[in-house]
Amino acid sequence: MNIFLQKDRDGFSSLAKVGWLPATVMIWIAGYFFFPSNKSHYQFFLLVFLSGIVWLLMRGKQNLAWLLKARLLQVGGLYLMFYFLSIFWSVDANIAERFGEVKTVIYLLIFTIIIFYCLDRCPDFLTRLIKLIIVVAGISLVFNLILFYVVNGNPLTARFHGFGRLWSPLWMAAIYGALTVILMSILTHRFNQFTRTQKIWLILTIVAYFIAVLATQSRMAIAATIMVSFLVAVSGNVSSKFRLFSVLGILVMLMLTLWLSSSVFDRMFERGQSYRLDIWQGALSLLSDKPYTGYGAGSDIQIETGVQKVDGWHHYHSSYVATLVDLGWIGFSLVLLLMTFTFVTAWRLRQILAVQISAGVFLYCLLISLTFGEGFISRMNVQWLLFWLPFLVIAYHQATRES
Repeated sequence: MNIFLQKDRDGFSSLAKVGWLPATVMIWIAGYFFFPSNKSHYQFFLLVFLSGIVWLLMRGKQNLAWLLKARLLQVGGLYLMFYFLSIFWSVDANIAERFGEVKTVIYLLIFTIIIFYCLDRCPDFLTRLIKLIIVVAGISLVFNLILFYVVNGNPLTARFHGFGRLWSPLWMAAIYGALTVILMSILTHRFNQFTRTQKIWLILTIVAYFIAVLATQSRMAIAATIMVSFLVAVSGNVSSKFRLFSVLGILVMLMLTLWLSSSVFDRMFERGQSYRLDIWQGALSLLSDKPYTGYGAGSDIQIETGVQKVDGWHHYHSSYVATLVDLGWIGFSLVLLLMTFTFVTAWRLRQILAVQISAGVFLYCLLISLTFGEGFISRMNVQWLLFWLPFLVIAYHQATRES
């Protein structure tokens, strides 16, 4: 299914022709780049997905039961069920906080149903989505560069970030790194089927997105982008000449990173590990009291680190550490099982380009989750999207094969 090679004859002006629900879902995803605040983006999520699920229920004709045949989705459901149950034994969480965690579980279920609907009823959903995001992300990048360096007058040593949902350098780096990986996958796996002009534009866009990641000074995002791009380049079904070209390009990216880190961004690297090791040590020390089931989703446990700057923090700066503390070894094992099944399934369906790209983004998300994030379910931020959307795409294609 070469969905990224299908021609969009009507262009972006035909978004409405795919149906109001897939179109608004695309706009919500692209909204990470242009919504002025986290709250407005969240409110639009409620508008689109809650009205969408009500509309599907009222129609009563949509049958997605066949999707449950996907074993990957069953493993994901097992993890989600344990997460939901953990809310009831969460420590230091009031009723409002528990209800908030319940809502996140419900929202993820609704997101799953609607994404499956979009993939099932709109064959070129991913094609249009990626085209839309490439354009919106490019415009957003130019706008934020002007705003950050020209209007606000920040120096090159400042950590680059945007506005709205991308107010944090970490989230800016996360989403542009993922876009770099996506475009590298498309370029690598379909290089010979693009015109020369298209190849040039793709390469220039990849370079621009990677420079954006570099400017945020987010070390894990930079490393993950280079690592996954390298894996994509060497694993693609391409000629040796193009593989060599790709590897050389990635080496140039690596050398550029090292050069900038030793000259322009010295102050950034002087920050060391940003107290993350102290935070993780303090967080993991909590695990000894509740090693198997954890403190529960939504728990609000303070970290005792002995370091005044971060003592008493609630943020773990690692999705894996957060999962261990909140869900214990049982929940952590379920997450590892979900990740393993995702890659096994992706390998079995590796001939499908959408699955190849999704696996790359999923791997990238797992890498950046090592050093930031507060779990894989609780917050609908950039990381939440980069984890669950590729997972659902892979699960959808598994269900399609097995139906």
